Amino acid sequence: MPTTLTLADLTERTGLDVLGHLEREMTIPVIDGLQAQGDLIVIPLDYLADIAIAPTAHWREVPVTGIDVLRAAAGGNRHTLVADPGACRWTTGVRDRTGLALGTQSTAAAASRRAAT
Repeated sequence: MPTTLTLADLTERTGLDVLGHLEREMTIPVIDGLQAQGDLIVIPLDYLADIAIAPTAHWREVPVTGIDVLRAAAGGNRHTLVADPGACRWTTGVRDRTGLALGTQSTAAAASRRAAT
């Protein structure tokens, strides 16, 4: 995946729709470090001490169309992880002391997370 994409690129690639008022030519950075958007924070495992991946965790490849990581209630934005084929795997088989972890990913390249409607 390139280091930047436009919202139009991601919409075309994934088939996911976004809010009509958003500028389709807006640049979306693809980064591999700490990142946050609204109610979702992505933290590299190297930053965390108290998280465990279950030995029986089921890993699945992240398709180009994406995997919903967080789906908000009452019409809020969902957060979808997208990646090039073979570049990223995802599992929800994680445990942390606070119970806030939704999952973890293993990437061969930077992955992108985007909010959609």
